[in-house]
Amino acid sequence: MPVSQVPALSKRILEGSIYSYLHKKLHIKFGGVFRRIKADLPDKYDRQYLGANESTPILEIEQIVWTNSGVNLEYSRSRNLYSNWSYIMVETSH
Repeated sequence: MPVSQVPALSKRILEGSIYSYLHKKLHIKFGGVFRRIKADLPDKYDRQYLGANESTPILEIEQIVWTNSGVNLEYSRSRNLYSNWSYIMVETSH
């Protein structure tokens, strides 16, 4: 997250909900998100930090979140054991 977009960011905010802070205190509205979800085999870090063996499936999620004014606000990439993560998508039409 660009520090310029999140002034007065503190440890207390990070330990709570940064999204609540962005929405309620800074009145930042999200314009969209790009999310890539893929299955992968574990790398050496997955084996070391997640306890995966060489054939344990890993779920990788990469995302970019931007504001309604088009400013990139977040880039993240997370890797999780298949047994610790699920993803649910709901689509609606207005």
